[in-house]
Amino acid sequence: MFIELSKPDLAKIKELATLRHGNKKGSKRFTARYSEIEIGEIGLMGELAFSKRTGLQLDTEIYKGGDAGYDFIYNNKRWEIKTRKGDPLILNQFDLLVGVNEPAADYYVLAIASINNPMVQLVGYCSRSQLIQSTINLGYGERYIVRAKDLKRIN
Repeated sequence: MFIELSKPDLAKIKELATLRHGNKKGSKRFTARYSEIEIGEIGLMGELAFSKRTGLQLDTEIYKGGDAGYDFIYNNKRWEIKTRKGDPLILNQFDLLVGVNEPAADYYVLAIASINNPMVQLVGYCSRSQLIQSTINLGYGERYIVRAKDLKRIN
């Protein structure tokens, strides 16, 4: 499923990512390729796309140490949106990866987004019980993995 974000949506995301980054005491994330603000923008793009699809309100809270491990309550279940940076128009290019110490949500959604493209792909979702079936280590710690082809589609 593809969701197109408007220019005002993208401006809101940039502002929120900047505010959240300025309020952090330190980061556990490391990447030489992307700034912390850019990582925040990509994540918010996925969250906003899910928000638009479900009608749920985007969490605009500014946290000092991060959220509670989920982004939305939907149908009385906790949903975490995991957004990977890539071309949102290419299908099945990424799998869902979640750190083994992260699972706090009931469901996980994989989204693909790029700051240079207002389109976000909501690839699919899985339950926590499906998520914890398989692990992989890509050199930066153990991760749970669900292949994109095995995710349930979002209608």
